Amino acid sequence: MHIVIIGNGISGVSVAKSLREYSDDEITIVSSENISFFSRPALMYVFMGKMRFKDILPFPSDYWVRNKIKQVYGAVKEIDAENQSIVLDDGGVLSYDKLVLALGSQPKSLGLGEFNLQGVQGFYSLQDLEKLQDSTNKIKHASIIGGGLIGVELAEMFVSRGISFTFWVREKWFGSNFLPQEEAEMVTNHLISKNINIKFEREIIGFEADDSNKVKSVESQSGEKVNSDLVCVCIGVEPKVDWLKSTDVQTKAGVLVNAHLQTNIPSIYAVGDCVECIDPVHGRKSIETLWYTGRLMGEYLGKNILPENSPPYEPGIYFNSAKFFDLEYQIYGDVPTSFSEPYGTVFWKHPTKDKSIRLVFDAKNDEFIGCCVLGIRFRQEVCEKWIREKRKISEVLPLLSEANFDSEFSTRYERELLDIYNNTVI
Repeated sequence: MHIVIIGNGISGVSVAKSLREYSDDEITIVSSENISFFSRPALMYVFMGKMRFKDILPFPSDYWVRNKIKQVYGAVKEIDAENQSIVLDDGGVLSYDKLVLALGSQPKSLGLGEFNLQGVQGFYSLQDLEKLQDSTNKIKHASIIGGGLIGVELAEMFVSRGISFTFWVREKWFGSNFLPQEEAEMVTNHLISKNINIKFEREIIGFEADDSNKVKSVESQSGEKVNSDLVCVCIGVEPKVDWLKSTDVQTKAGVLVNAHLQTNIPSIYAVGDCVECIDPVHGRKSIETLWYTGRLMGEYLGKNILPENSPPYEPGIYFNSAKFFDLEYQIYGDVPTSFSEPYGTVFWKHPTKDKSIRLVFDAKNDEFIGCCVLGIRFRQEVCEKWIREKRKISEVLPLLSEANFDSEFSTRYERELLDIYNNTVI
């Protein structure tokens, strides 16, 4: 049997790696981005000069040959589902028994035609990094649009190179679309302390270009116009599925899959950022463009693509992590941006340092359902265990030292969090 995987990001490679552990079947990975898998989150460190590109290749060069995984560099032009084959841009044809779509995502557009201008780009792919590297020495002033995690990465990258830039954020607080207000305020103040020029509550309404179609300024709804010869649009990503519209694979915002990550065509599956679950697990989004989700989907499919009657995909407990410069962020389980019934929450903030802990529980039964920590690192396996076992919040509070890597520091906030819980009704 021949399994062909389109895309060699974390989801596609996880399919191949997991599949090889259970099967000796033929595996081929096709990618038009780079011949080998690389760590996408580490691209920023290559730009900053902290790592070389070869340093972000997780596997040794002979890994693929040793594990009998064939690599093909090229773009897929067509999927012939009836004949179970794909056509590459160079005219080559690959037949498959099972096809896996691990297409990834692409930067969202503001809808202003900005990507038609030279000097406007996102930051997602290796090619995006190469564009940035080529233009670095020519930049007089840049603009970063969007208050998300990729925008923060770019801000840190530009600071490391001494590039002048303006950071445009639509919200009142940085990260308020995915963080509770107290945490969003803390992150905002942390970024301001880095002397970053951030303009909050700004909506970008247009761009100005020169005669050669090169961007030269950005304009907000408040009438501000800032000269920018580089603009990075970072308002989020979306499944990269436009080219599938001409195929028989059903799509909506993403590739539609069932509980087994199978498309409407039985021999074709999809994993990672490009996936849209028809019937998502309760409490989870139909599209989750997360590194951790992509890896989990890939590991599941690699194990279950060949057996019949395999168990449905289980997304596990939600987890995400990132850094706002040197301020680390982790979230486990269910943590909304605002709190009303049935959510209860206990929040602690260090009086002088950028450190906070938020525990979230179901106010109806006092079950611990999630947590968000800033400037502190919790152990993933411990937090997930408490959520999975439906521990009471009163049980979790005295045990926080088990989750915290810095057990000495935990002694203080355990007591304070317990006091907050005992004296506050939310």
